[in-house]
Amino acid sequence: LVIAQIALALVLLVGAGLMMRSALALRQTRPGFSPEGVLTFRTGFPVGLVGEDRDLPARFFERLLEKLAALPGVESAALMSWRPTHDDAGSIGIVLPEGQPRPASLADGLMVHNRVVSGNLFSALRIPLLAGRLFDDTLDRKDTPGVVIVDEAFARRHFGEPAVALGRRLERYEGEEMKPTAEKHPPVEIIGVVGNIRHRLDQPDKHPTIYATRRQWTEFFQTIVLRVATPQPGDGNTALDPALLIEPARDVVSAVHAEIPIYEEGPLEDALLRSGSVWPRRFFGYLFMVFGLVALFLACIGIYGLMAYNVTQRVQEFGVRLALGAQPREIIQLVV
Repeated sequence: LVIAQIALALVLLVGAGLMMRSALALRQTRPGFSPEGVLTFRTGFPVGLVGEDRDLPARFFERLLEKLAALPGVESAALMSWRPTHDDAGSIGIVLPEGQPRPASLADGLMVHNRVVSGNLFSALRIPLLAGRLFDDTLDRKDTPGVVIVDEAFARRHFGEPAVALGRRLERYEGEEMKPTAEKHPPVEIIGVVGNIRHRLDQPDKHPTIYATRRQWTEFFQTIVLRVATPQPGDGNTALDPALLIEPARDVVSAVHAEIPIYEEGPLEDALLRSGSVWPRRFFGYLFMVFGLVALFLACIGIYGLMAYNVTQRVQEFGVRLALGAQPREIIQLVV
């Protein structure tokens, strides 16, 4: 019984250790952007609140970004349609470089993550520019031809090198029949290539990412990205905790539009720890650790009871050994 208890305790403790090591490895995985010092929250307009004024969300987010950027301690305020590592099926689209033959099925790598972003998002999240340029509010407007930025994975998959992708055009498709949507969404031009970001930390991304500018695409709901100002060396200041910006950000949103709440607010680092790829491993790691320690404690009680019974039965034997000249340490070694 004691042997079985020890074996089960060791199995639980080893499993807990492996789970915790996996969670630690995921925490150390670089997601392709810098989550340190970043606060994110989600806000937007329900369809019923927008009414006939379809430009109302764009004006709201324009004013909101201006006021958020003016908050003390904020280095930059940006937005994107979905938070980084938010692997949301609703943001998946189908694109193909113009002129390439269409495959017979959707399973041939055409799926991409669509993200509508502001031009300063890449600097706010420290996503590197590999080729071309970023979005420019003066050049990329609603009345100008559509442009996108693709990640390195998309560029290398379809064009070989990031620089080769610049100037190429992409067509959008929809449905199982791969119908082109040129009338609704004309082809767009690739103006830049940025580094890859990971939407899941525990596995390679199945789909690359394409970014469109908020000036040309309207989203009713957006994720706001606030990067706190980095203290300069020697000025004596410490880095601001992003969580301290939650209440000021909530007040700003209410000031811009009193009926609009915020939700999913919190530091981006915490959001990564709560993501579906990290949280289960941390939870089950701690759970297995508790069960393993309880089992180990019960096994220790069993060992103690067994040893106490064994020693009690051998008291006379130990007395005889001591009388014949055995040293106390030899008796202890015998028992151990």
